[in-house]
Order: sequence, then C-alpha cells, then structure tokens
Amino acid sequence: MTTALDLLARNDKWYLSAGEGLIWAPMFPVWLDAPGFWDAARLFEYALQPLFSVAFVDDSGREIELRALRRRWTPAALEVPYAPVQGLELGETRMVLPGFVLGSEWQIVNVGVTRVQLHAIAWATAPGEDVGPGDVAFDESELSWTRTLKEARSAPLALKLQLAMARGADSWGAVRAERMADHPHFALTPFWDRWDPLRGGLRSGAELAGNRSGQVYLGVHRAIAIEPGAAARLAVALRVVPELPPSRARAEPPAPRRASSFHAASRASWEGFFETVPTFRCSDPYFERYWAYRWYGLRLGGLAAGWGSYVAPSVATGVGPDHVPSAEAVPCHLRELRWAKDPEWARGVLRTLVAGQRADGSLPDRIGVLSPTDSACGQADLGGALLALDAVHPSDGYLREVLPALERYAAWLLATQGVPGRRARFG
Repeated sequence: MTTALDLLARNDKWYLSAGEGLIWAPMFPVWLDAPGFWDAARLFEYALQPLFSVAFVDDSGREIELRALRRRWTPAALEVPYAPVQGLELGETRMVLPGFVLGSEWQIVNVGVTRVQLHAIAWATAPGEDVGPGDVAFDESELSWTRTLKEARSAPLALKLQLAMARGADSWGAVRAERMADHPHFALTPFWDRWDPLRGGLRSGAELAGNRSGQVYLGVHRAIAIEPGAAARLAVALRVVPELPPSRARAEPPAPRRASSFHAASRASWEGFFETVPTFRCSDPYFERYWAYRWYGLRLGGLAAGWGSYVAPSVATGVGPDHVPSAEAVPCHLRELRWAKDPEWARGVLRTLVAGQRADGSLPDRIGVLSPTDSACGQADLGGALLALDAVHPSDGYLREVLPALERYAAWLLATQGVPGRRARFG
C-alpha cells in the first residue's frame, strides 16, 4: 500500500521539519547540493545560518571533493547520492528530527579492490562575537557552543548548539580566524593547516583567545576504514537548544519508535503523524496527493507548546519571515485541524492567539516566540471557526475558556470601526 510519504515523493523539493518550530526550508537555497545544512533554517521566527557541513579527507588532510547527482525528497528526508570517487559510493540522507535536531546520515560503500581509510569531519561556523573561550565545551562525543539570534522585530534569542557524531569522535577543534566568505568548503577553513597527519586527526583543543572578532570554526572528526566490498555508516547530528524560560506547557517530544537509523526514525515520526489525521480516497490521484500535501504543510509549520509565547501547540503561517503564527490564518487552521483525531492542536492555535491579547481587547497580527508583534487589527471569522471546531469536538469547558477573550475582541472591533485611521481589516 502506498503511504502518504511515498505519495508526496519528488525530486524538486527540500523542506524538512518535525513539526516543533525548527524548520529547514530555505526559499532560495544556494548550497542545496553541499553536504549537510548550510542554507538558513528557522527556529521559530529566527533565521539560523549556517548549521553544519560534512567533509571527507584522506590521511594527508586533503579534501575528497563530492558532487551531488540528484535528489529524492519526502517530508521525512532528503536523499542525495554523490558521484563515485576514489573507489567509494557515498549517499547522504538529511532530516529534521523531534527535539530540534538536524541529522545527516551517510552510507559509504567501498566498490574498489583495496582497503580505504578516510576521515569524516562535521564542522560549523559562528560569529566571533558570540563565542568566547568559556562558551565551547567538548565531552568525548559532543561539541557545544553558544549563539545569539537577532531579528528586527524580536528580542535577541540565546541558544546552544550541540554537534555530535554517533559512536563518538576521535578529535575536535574550535578556532578563531579572520572573517571571510562563509561557504561550506573545507579548504577555506583553518582546519586544513591544523590537521595532524601522524595522528590522523585534528589538533584537539580550542584556540579562541583574544577579542571576540572574526569568525569561529568548530568541528568534530572520526576516522573510517572500509574493506573492499564493505560499507560504513556515519551519522551526524546538530541539536539546537533555545535558552527560553521553562513552562509547564512544555513537553519533551514523544519517545521515538525503535529505529535502525535517523532516516527510519524520521519516517516513523511522519508516519505516526499521518495516522492521526483522516485519510482520503477518490478516483482522482491529484486530489489524494493534495490532501496528503496539505496535512504535510500543517505539520511542517507546527510549533510545539511551552516555548515562550507558544502556550499551546500552534501553526506558523509560512516559511522564511512568515514562520510565526498569524491571526489571519487562525480561522483557517481551526477549520482544518478540527478533523484531526486529537482536538488539542486546533484548540491550541486559538489559545496561542488569545494569550497575546492586549489590554484594549485587540489581537496581535503575529505571535513571536518571545512576545506578540505588530499592530492590532481586525481579522477574519474567529467565532465561526470556533463553532466549526466545537461541532466536531464539543467542549463546554473550552468555550468558557476562550469566549471571554473573543467578547473583548468583538468589543474592540465595535469601538474602533468609526475611528479615523483605525479601520479594522477583515480577511
């Protein structure tokens, strides 16, 4: 039986998310064929770039150049095979996993007749002003550092980044260098002249002294040996940890199903999601595909509860700068999500909006993770959408919870309709 994931598979898309608020959906990607994630992701409304890349080098530290051949995308993963090089066939699978984790998983096959020794290096960059000597730590398997994200309409957001290789790393490095073009080319990093050919690794340690200028390069390394006809696997993960106040509404992502790989875990997570929403069958395959695609889009923009202003699960309006909940989209999301088995997601969309209500009864256009943003305005039919939700999932308790806020909103609309320059908008 064809699953929703297979129904959506194609070669011209790349958006990835686990429905929590971290989304990799660059609208105009520059580095789509480069290993890892170098184009911008969004953590809530904040742009985060770059994330990390993966390079392979020989024993002398010389980079093995990779050339992407094609792509295959499903909501669960982006699969990229690379052209054979030096007797090796390499394939990468990228995914976003629950818990704000980006994964790059590799299958490396030795199709030659001799043993191959190579080295994998996962590396990232950060603005020099964000990272000082006390902001970097390594604990045998994981390299962590700090960043501060800034957006024009939002307060700065501090976070920690944690880069790790499955089954540990053999060496690591963190180096401050002059600022230059931030491209995912290993030859442009300061690691190439810090490669120790005798040890076969990076000169482990942090070189971050001096003023916080320039750019910081951070990387972890592991040696890989592959016999003829054999294969090796490599899994790299970058976890993003926002430093936001704890909330009782925040919940850890559900324990993943037992899976043999990151890809399998991501696929299981998406299949589990599709099991919670209605299926649709008809004689026209285009309608069936669109049905699955719309549910994929809702989870792609999903926002987990308990992070700052997101007091309940919600949905972002779009990608890029629109990766925030919008009051104009709330009625649409209420009507769509009412068909899910669990009504809490639909209810959470309205809860998140009314939690940002202003003292005068108006509602914000946008809800940032740290605060509501933009000026007050009128919006579409919230009351009608609420009644549509209640018709499918009736709850007197929920009505008693949200109706007072909608009454204050209605009073604000009535009071401002006749005021010059404050005409309410309706979607």
